[in-house]
Amino acid sequence: MQVSLINDRFSVSDQITPDDVAILAQQGVTELVNMRPDEEVEPHLRSDAIAAAAQQANMAYVYLPIVPGMYAEDAVNMLRTTLNGCNHRVHSYCRSGNRVMHVWALANALGKSSDALLAECAKAPCDLASIKSHLEQHNLEQPWLGMHI
Repeated sequence: MQVSLINDRFSVSDQITPDDVAILAQQGVTELVNMRPDEEVEPHLRSDAIAAAAQQANMAYVYLPIVPGMYAEDAVNMLRTTLNGCNHRVHSYCRSGNRVMHVWALANALGKSSDALLAECAKAPCDLASIKSHLEQHNLEQPWLGMHI
């Protein structure tokens, strides 16, 4: 597990294991957002196994499966709501962290320049160049219709 701290309330990583949940809890994470669909992982890494480990660590758990390249409005809005409504540390993961950072950037795009978002995302090993034009559109307060890249 390679954790990147994006800001004081949000971190991202690649795939985690049930054992990693306890480590994240020790690091101050109190909510876990899983963006990896169960169809992509082995049985011991599926959402029910991670949810059970999160419950054991007294951690809130959200299963928000994202198919690579398909960022739906409800997923972006759910992450935005989760982050805006919390004063605790949220950790999200997928296979590599890219999906998480794409959704995070889209959830935070309103009122920010795409360059500012790209700079914040530089803290994680991901590339947002493929969604830069979408970030710019969302920054202009155009309706969010989801996207497939």
